[in-house]
Amino acid sequence: MKTKFGIAIITLITLLTSCKQEQKETVTQEQPEEKIETFNVVTNVIIPKEDDLIVYYKDPSNEWFDDEHAVWVHVKGSDKEQEIIFALPEGVLPNNIRFDFSKNPDQEPVRILKIKISYLGKSFEVTEDKISDYFDYNEYVKYDPTTKLYTPFKDSKGIYDPFLSINIPFYNEMDKINKGI
Repeated sequence: MKTKFGIAIITLITLLTSCKQEQKETVTQEQPEEKIETFNVVTNVIIPKEDDLIVYYKDPSNEWFDDEHAVWVHVKGSDKEQEIIFALPEGVLPNNIRFDFSKNPDQEPVRILKIKISYLGKSFEVTEDKISDYFDYNEYVKYDPTTKLYTPFKDSKGIYDPFLSINIPFYNEMDKINKGI
């Protein structure tokens, strides 16, 4: 009986160890998402009423600013500073930009605290004290240097189109970024 019992134990041990399934460890490596690098225009503003802000851009494909070469951002009105990011389409390197800071004809005076451009780790930033060194405002804007407020308004014909356009010093800085200097 001991022999049968011993054979049964040996058979059982053999079956258990030979049928044991090895656990295979599956390691899944997540592929990091490829970060798309775009040319960005970032502005910090205090904009009292809800509005649409637009960055128009020119590149070698267009001679004039148009709606097909524009990035629109809808902004809620606030008395607090807001950071607005305009990411141009992938592969676009502008040679000129225009910042339309209001489409709302009922907009109150706006404060532009900072405008920054960046691409491929390079950036250039203009603070509110230097905006007039790098941007010009058009005839639909009154600027008060004491309060640093930009007041958009309609002209006598009812046209409302306030914007800032870059001047030569800003153009030169943008060119450096585009060239990776």
